Amino acid sequence: MAKLESIQSRLLLINVIVITLTLLVVGGMLIYKGSISSRNELQRNAEMISSVTAYNLSAAVAFSDKQAAQKTLESLRVNKAIIHAIVVSQNGEILGSFNIEGYNTDVSNYITKGNSSLFSDSHLEVSREITLDGEVIGNLKLMKTLDQVDSVLDELLYYTAATLVLA
Repeated sequence: MAKLESIQSRLLLINVIVITLTLLVVGGMLIYKGSISSRNELQRNAEMISSVTAYNLSAAVAFSDKQAAQKTLESLRVNKAIIHAIVVSQNGEILGSFNIEGYNTDVSNYITKGNSSLFSDSHLEVSREITLDGEVIGNLKLMKTLDQVDSVLDELLYYTAATLVLA
């Protein structure tokens, strides 16, 4: 009888280890997939906002209207994830900008060509050309925090840990 109980306890231990490892692998995969999906969604959203804003800035940039450019940028403040935005004319003149308090940004690298999106550890930076009649007349850059991505990852981590504890 003791041998049978020993085999049963070993099988139970093996079963618990396999289930735990399976949950860890599946949880890790879910967290990874959630991270990628959340980052892609954040990037799509930021690119859409920057494209619409660049379009809305075309007249202000064409006429070097700093007041209109600033007013257009100020409308971005309703999106709390946007921490910085700047409009630069083709000749390098800054026509408008804003920073959310507590975020310092270096404006020396804002004269760029083309459209781009770049993730860093703390934010997403999106650059969009401002065009008028097919000619590039300026550049818009904005930065969004990664708080949305962090929130999704925290939630997935919480549910993964809860599943492991309850299993």
